[in-house]
Amino acid sequence: MFYNKYGDKMKKIKEVIVVEGKTDTAIIKKLFDAETIETHGLAINEDTLDFIEQTQQKRGIIILTDPDYPGMKIRNEIMKRIPIFGKINLSTHENTLTFIVSVVCNCCSFLCRI
Repeated sequence: MFYNKYGDKMKKIKEVIVVEGKTDTAIIKKLFDAETIETHGLAINEDTLDFIEQTQQKRGIIILTDPDYPGMKIRNEIMKRIPIFGKINLSTHENTLTFIVSVVCNCCSFLCRI
């Protein structure tokens, strides 16, 4: 069981979250009990893509990248190799975040909690 700095129980996310870098991982780990895979921005390589594909087959993944050109390019590279279950767009006055969810089963626990 994980708790945040305020003593609140953190939600466990069974899927692995794919992010661009260390800062994204730090933010995710402050909010959730979750594992991440960092793509290192546009430096994503075949080894990382293979690892993401293997992870999707075992646990499912959630792709959480920035809504800019590099984030879109990373999402597209991953989506070429991995079937996608669905998308969730979260908009604020400044940004639109897109969660792209690929899961092994028919029900994604992350989608069900939103």
